[in-house]
Amino acid sequence: MTIDSLLRKIKKNSPQADAAKIREAYNFALTRHGEQLRKTGEAYIQHPLYVASFLAQFNFNTATFVAALLHDVAEDTSTKLETIEKRFGSEVVLLVRGLTKLKKIKGGLSDASLQDYSAENLRKMFLATAADIRVVLIKLADRLHNIQTLTGLLPTKRKRIARETIEIYAPLANRLGMGELKGQLEDYAFPFLYPRAYQRTKALYEQEIEKKKKYVGKVKRQVASKLAEEGMKQVDIHGRAKYLYSLYKKLRRHDYDINEIYDLVAIRIIVQTVPDCYKVLGIIHKNWKPLLGRIKDYIAVPKANGYRSLHTSTIGPDGEVVEFQIRTADMHEEAEYGIAAHWHYSEKEKPRTGSKAPADVIKWVNQLVKWQQEITTKEPGEKYLESLKIDIFKDRIFVFTPRGQVYDLPEGASPIDFAFHVHTDIGNHCRAAKINGKLTSLDSELKNGDRVEIITDDKATPSLDWLDFAKTSVAQNKIKKWFKNLDRQQNIELGRRLLNSQLLQLKNKNIESLPRHKVDATLKKYNTNTIEDLFVKIAEGDLRAKNIIKYIYREQDLLHTTPTSRFSIFNQAGQKPIARVQGESGLLTFYAKCCHPTINDPIKAHITRSRGARIHRADCPELKKKKRGRVVNASWKEKYIGQVKIEIEMADRVGLLKDVIQTVSQKNVNIVDSRTRVNVRADTTVITITMEIKNIDQLFTLLNEIRKIEGVKKVRRRN
Repeated sequence: MTIDSLLRKIKKNSPQADAAKIREAYNFALTRHGEQLRKTGEAYIQHPLYVASFLAQFNFNTATFVAALLHDVAEDTSTKLETIEKRFGSEVVLLVRGLTKLKKIKGGLSDASLQDYSAENLRKMFLATAADIRVVLIKLADRLHNIQTLTGLLPTKRKRIARETIEIYAPLANRLGMGELKGQLEDYAFPFLYPRAYQRTKALYEQEIEKKKKYVGKVKRQVASKLAEEGMKQVDIHGRAKYLYSLYKKLRRHDYDINEIYDLVAIRIIVQTVPDCYKVLGIIHKNWKPLLGRIKDYIAVPKANGYRSLHTSTIGPDGEVVEFQIRTADMHEEAEYGIAAHWHYSEKEKPRTGSKAPADVIKWVNQLVKWQQEITTKEPGEKYLESLKIDIFKDRIFVFTPRGQVYDLPEGASPIDFAFHVHTDIGNHCRAAKINGKLTSLDSELKNGDRVEIITDDKATPSLDWLDFAKTSVAQNKIKKWFKNLDRQQNIELGRRLLNSQLLQLKNKNIESLPRHKVDATLKKYNTNTIEDLFVKIAEGDLRAKNIIKYIYREQDLLHTTPTSRFSIFNQAGQKPIARVQGESGLLTFYAKCCHPTINDPIKAHITRSRGARIHRADCPELKKKKRGRVVNASWKEKYIGQVKIEIEMADRVGLLKDVIQTVSQKNVNIVDSRTRVNVRADTTVITITMEIKNIDQLFTLLNEIRKIEGVKKVRRRN
């Protein structure tokens, strides 16, 4: 690419831009980068030219293109930011400063240090983005060209950059509504991160795509004819093939059966107005039978990133399923280019930052900065990056309060996450939750469009168990903060109780009965001076009692459990039977004196207005006197089923065992033993794991999660 071809492209979309100033920036960058070469062997100046070229398809101002050409000058040459500011102005240096990474420590970085380094650079970039959102747009253009030219790097670095691209930068593009850029970033990273899966997905795609394209061509002609009959003439109809990485994610959910992928090629219908969108939807449904559950109105309720469109799947000609996406031209441009499509810059206005962006995007960026402040810069890099993936970049859902107020949460969030996002006091005093009018457990997974009501009680307080299913760092930090604000003596007693409870269940012991050398080793391991300090850390949520016991007994000792007290209807104090109300174990329960339910009785729960749930025998006559809707199903807590051995057969690859162990650990399952053997002839690995399982539902959930791991062929339970 040359500066002349770049200027021609800029002139087409940004006629107000100063070509002489942009050429001056190019010459400055060319001089400063000098003889530098990229790892691919091409002149370094080609990289900033490509970054500026990506931005040239939009209407940006002069400073944006100048900053794109200079974005690596301060980082990769001896040029000072002050020099750039003096030559090109404060607006340009604001952008370049936000894009300049921290100086790396000489001699390389360990994995942990590398994560900390990456986290600090992201923090720095996001803070700069709050001042001017063009920082992140230039960064995304920079990442796109880097991922397109990845072959010049060492394999380990290629894989790290590809993972970072898929886990951070592609979701970031998606959050900004830049669907096309998201797809490109993922598809370029895909072969470097999952080479075997890429080849398999590509082969399936190429096997089916031509057939699909021919079929879609036939459907397009029929749709155009039907729309014309109804007077819809100014319509653009075209097909859109699915990106490979997006196809791969769907194939994994359908056991690589490509016949289950209905949107390999979707039909897009672009119309003039919003009423036209709904009219076209009606015409399609009139002529082809829609599939219930696959009609989505993102115009009435847009996605969190602003995406608007109507989606429907129908039984098309010849009985095949066809997906339609119906939108206006403006919606289409927004869906492809997101914030960049919204860009409106006026040279006459000359705003301080040199740019404007839509209010909803600015709101999201401000939320990002607030989130960073809440999780604090003291968090280690690994935790920061993990929180970033969940809180900021995970797919989003919309959840409604009973009054219709909308809250934006990450996919997989629970009612506890919702409660703390509404208000800290609501989270701190949450007793139960209703989803769409039905009482449900606090660990339930919220779905898009759910209406959530939080039932509070002034006497209710957070439970450390909530940390097991609170997905957002906002909720987790507020739960921990509540416990940290408790009186120290209260925390000591709470931590002692939690640790002793786990010890009693697993070893029929308490902390006082442990040998002194084990206690001393545990205090040293968790950097605490006294046993009371250890109890406080447990109570505040910084340490988990289960993990401490696993350390004390090194897992191999946990071969035999003592279930007698665990499954007694009463706990150690003889006070509280163990019952679930609609799957909720955290709801305050007490037991009816009219029928005295016991562990073998079928039971139901009466939800009182202020005291929680009263447990009755299912045939108790008193239940008939209670108000309809306040009597719900209940059950005794399922019994522990002991040790289970499973065998996993999968394609041999690096990191296999780590992925399996991580999946098991995320489900809070204790691993007693694991063995691995490699079948060289079949090029497969067989992992045998012995685990402690609480109930059959936990086992089924875990097996399903393991089946989703890349390369898994078979999962079976061993006798």
